[in-house]
Amino acid sequence: MSGMDAGQHAAFLTRWMRAQSAVAAYALSRLGDPHAMDDVVQEVALAAQRYFARYDPSRSFTSWVLGIAHHKIADHQRARRPTASLESAEAEAQLRAASERLAHETGERASAMHDCIARLKPERRELLRRFYLDGQSVREITDAMRMGQSAVKVALHRLRRALRDCVSRALEREGLR
Repeated sequence: MSGMDAGQHAAFLTRWMRAQSAVAAYALSRLGDPHAMDDVVQEVALAAQRYFARYDPSRSFTSWVLGIAHHKIADHQRARRPTASLESAEAEAQLRAASERLAHETGERASAMHDCIARLKPERRELLRRFYLDGQSVREITDAMRMGQSAVKVALHRLRRALRDCVSRALEREGLR
């Protein structure tokens, strides 16, 4: 958890989930490559988590991480030579439209995930909360929930698979897959 206590980690995750689509849209609009965008978004998330103690909560978290994204994008562009320039207005319009679609799809994915988690049994939601929000280890969860370590690992694996399938079905119903 990079030196964060459970409360800080939960606060970071909550803010990051709200800001992630804006960061992805910004990165895609600047880079024009979905794979490069994924790389930069991951780098931004890691940097934001690492420096979260420096974040001033009186300011916009999204603006703060977009500032980090600006620097990570510049680093990424310096590390590789661009293969195409975005000089034409048409190319810029296409990138803008793609970033808007991505922002919409990311928002729909987050909404679907929220709905899928809400449908889980309370003990399964508790397991997810302990592992992902509170950052508890498998050992800590086994002690708190009176489950064996392998039972916790299997349950987490099944939950991830079930949530992935649930979100995929929801996105298919919305015509996003």
